Amino acid sequence: MVEYPINREPTNYVAILEASQEILGITQPDKLIDKLFQIIMQIIMQNSGCDDLPSVFAHRCVFMLTNINGDLQIKAIATSETTELYPEFLEDNPNLPIKLINYLKKNQEIIVINELETDLPIIDQYLQQHKPSCLLGLPILKQGHLIGILYVENFSTTGIFTEDVITILNFLCTQVAIYLNNIQDKTQDKTQEIAPFCRGHKLVVNINGESEIVCLDSDLRNGHKKAEDALRESQQFLQTVLYTFPLSIFWKDRNSVYLGCNGNFLQDAGLKSVEDIIGKNDYDMPWAKTEAEDYRIDDQYVMESDIAKLGIIETQIQADGKQIWLETNKIPLHNLMGEVIGVLGTYQDITNRVKAEQTIRQKVEREKLLREIAQRIRQSLDLQTIFDTACQEIRQVIQADRVGIFKFYSDSNFDDGEFVAESVLEGFSSVVAVRVHDQCFGENFSSLYAKGKFYAVDDIYCNGGDKLKNCHSEVLSKFQVRANLVMPLLCGEKLWGLLCIHQCAAPRKWQQSEIDLTQQLSNQLAIGIQQASFYDQIQSELRVREQTEARIALQLRRQQALGTIIQKIRESLDIGEILSTVTQQVKDIMHSDRVIIFRLLTNGKSRIVEEAVSDDFPTLKGIDREDEVWSQDILDSYSQGKPHIVPDNTNYTWEDCLMEYSMTGKIQSKIVAPILQEMRISENHRWVAPGENNKLWGILVVHACGKQRV
Repeated sequence: MVEYPINREPTNYVAILEASQEILGITQPDKLIDKLFQIIMQIIMQNSGCDDLPSVFAHRCVFMLTNINGDLQIKAIATSETTELYPEFLEDNPNLPIKLINYLKKNQEIIVINELETDLPIIDQYLQQHKPSCLLGLPILKQGHLIGILYVENFSTTGIFTEDVITILNFLCTQVAIYLNNIQDKTQDKTQEIAPFCRGHKLVVNINGESEIVCLDSDLRNGHKKAEDALRESQQFLQTVLYTFPLSIFWKDRNSVYLGCNGNFLQDAGLKSVEDIIGKNDYDMPWAKTEAEDYRIDDQYVMESDIAKLGIIETQIQADGKQIWLETNKIPLHNLMGEVIGVLGTYQDITNRVKAEQTIRQKVEREKLLREIAQRIRQSLDLQTIFDTACQEIRQVIQADRVGIFKFYSDSNFDDGEFVAESVLEGFSSVVAVRVHDQCFGENFSSLYAKGKFYAVDDIYCNGGDKLKNCHSEVLSKFQVRANLVMPLLCGEKLWGLLCIHQCAAPRKWQQSEIDLTQQLSNQLAIGIQQASFYDQIQSELRVREQTEARIALQLRRQQALGTIIQKIRESLDIGEILSTVTQQVKDIMHSDRVIIFRLLTNGKSRIVEEAVSDDFPTLKGIDREDEVWSQDILDSYSQGKPHIVPDNTNYTWEDCLMEYSMTGKIQSKIVAPILQEMRISENHRWVAPGENNKLWGILVVHACGKQRV
């Protein structure tokens, strides 16, 4: 079994076809062999990339044919510089690997060896001495019988004998060997003929009344027949070339109507003979209509421009319904006058190459996706943005109908949750923010997912019988899911959620490469989730710390303010100075816009005796109110020492008389605290509550004017 290396360059089959046609036009054996070796050398040197190497790195080829006794005879030996004819037997030439050639003769199998690395019993003194970098032993067969051997050795590089090169060499050498064997057989037959003088037909003619016998040479009489036989043999040879050529070949007239093809093309079209295709066009073939239209457009371009169009990459629906990828070449056909009369086309199946390229491209895209998501996770703590972008990119790369990220509710025991991010193909419903309840998930699946297990089903209705509980299958069907691929998203050792990939339009066979990619992506997303969780935890701890520090600072400020007020009271008996200190200290502590103190007079009225206000708001001190109304409910509440907090002053109904006053002061929110004074002597007025030993001396009011404040 031969292992073929990867070809360095794509094989130019059009050029090889032209070369084979050129060989067909040569009738002299010596010139035929010389031309064959020129082509062989050109193929080998092109494939090895050694066109410019000196002669010390020359290639060497030996062409041998069997005689009627089955013995191998050397016909020619060629290097990259010369070709010499050697009409001698194999055993008479010591400069050949005799063991290798005898092995080829006996086993009739192709041998390719690089750096003499082989377990076959073929290494002899010649190979040990010359040590070729690589060699090719190619048996030439006709109807299963050995008719020749091609031996090629190269001293410059390894890996040049690719599958394409061997196919072409085998094709060319087989045709030449068959042709030379036919000549050899005819020569042998000719030497065994006994042709007496004038053997043949006698023609009696009458000349001047006397009969004369004229003897005619049969070769002269059959000259025309021999010419016809030679032409027929040449045509048969060309037909053999076309049918054995490793590509599909066809030719059409000016109207893109088929005139002929080879066997490979007939097989693709599902036809049995050339006669079946003559007169048909591409619309009569199994190809798709769009393919047929594209083929005919290329035909017309080649014929109208008289320019070949090579390397066309296109698809073809074959007779068995399978679609393959082609690399097509089209060249214009000319008549003897040089006029374009049609188009000749060849193509080869490159489906495996296209699939390999697609695999490489998908691998590159998937590696890029992994890098970008990992980079995004490292650069951002915004989980929502990471999730949204990841869903979109994953769906595009995997070509799924929906990709979503599902998060479990923390207190649901993994039975409830919702999709927090999604990318869905148009035509299918969105599942974002839809509460999902699956009563059997927590019991049957959550522990498995928490251990890193994943879930992949190609069709929830066909192969899910053993894998899916009925309740789980019902949940999936509500979201139009037909095939499902799910990976766990872990935060530490805890199951946080799921990465879900849905195929909704039809079942889907999940490939191992897709499963591996999804697993890698879920690992990256899990890193992002854990990273964000750590960040949230740290932020929460910082907020608690900041709140604690703020409370402590506020408490200290209050103690300082209270100490300042007490100190002022001790130092001064000036009530105005004391009240001024109180309003300013309270304003600073409360971060308010205004603080005022109302003095309640014995005549039942009130007056602002002190105010601390920010520069952006008007002062209220000095404004007299003639329509003061104090409800008994308010007085009773204040007399009991109860403060009032008013978040929205516009809806405060206890003091309707203060509406104009509130609008003037731009009061949004306020706190009202009563100031009570112990009575030493009995007093009787509205600020004294019955049965109490203190009176309402005044009220302290804190205003928020810029915005409402709770």
